[in-house]
Amino acid sequence: MADAGVLAVILKLQSGDFSRGMDNAARNIQNFSRQTEGLRNAFLVVGAAITGFAVLSVKQFADTAEEIGNMAIKTGFSVESLSELKYAAEKSETSLSAVQVGFRQLSRVITEAQTGSKQAADALKLIGMTVEDFAGKKPEDVFFAVAEAVAAESDAMRRAALSQELFGRGGLELLPLLEDGAAGLQSMRQEARALGVAYDDSMIRQGKAAADSMKALQGATAGV
Repeated sequence: MADAGVLAVILKLQSGDFSRGMDNAARNIQNFSRQTEGLRNAFLVVGAAITGFAVLSVKQFADTAEEIGNMAIKTGFSVESLSELKYAAEKSETSLSAVQVGFRQLSRVITEAQTGSKQAADALKLIGMTVEDFAGKKPEDVFFAVAEAVAAESDAMRRAALSQELFGRGGLELLPLLEDGAAGLQSMRQEARALGVAYDDSMIRQGKAAADSMKALQGATAGV
């Protein structure tokens, strides 16, 4: 009987330890559950941020492709040259639209010089050029030749006057792009290629397709 009593005491103690162990385990599980819930919420926030960034990146890519593609149609520039110019212009705190405005005026000057305008021919002579220098050249090559000639002028006031004479009202906006001379402009173009921000025709097509898809999606969700 004594043995039975001892056994009963041992069993009681063991059952108490077991209960306490189970209670501790339950609390640990609850704590772990709360921790994992926090982690889950954190992952959801991070995931949403990553998704938002991805959508923003796609939109930026699509917008840039659309801008460059449309301007290539208007100017006749290659998309590669325009994307290099966009990088250089934005780095210089000017814009690609200033390039378009400037090139429009430059085209007018060259066309007038070709048709016999002495004033236009004299404007080209200021940078040591004639209309024959542009024969057979691509539009972007004409722009870069004139831009580099203007940029090569070391006197800041004369450079500003030349820029305005040849690029019109867009000329002053282009001055930051030309500030470091022809070498600086070439360096920024090379930098754009090295960084992989120079677009090609296939990237423009992909970007335009992405832009069209996003517009279609916005139209569909607007009606919901």
